[in-house]
Amino acid sequence: MSFKDSWKKLSTTEKLFLGVIFILIIAIAVNWDKISKEMASGFEKYFGK
Repeated sequence: MSFKDSWKKLSTTEKLFLGVIFILIIAIAVNWDKISKEMASGFEKYFGK
């Protein structure tokens, strides 16, 4: 089964859901520097050094 056939069998809701996931992954990748710095800062603050 090809990707095109699989895509055609998905409902509109499923296609929308996959699109939102794809956009979220791109948004995380674009802002990864900020996210990782904030996470590191949070862990340091919570667990101490």
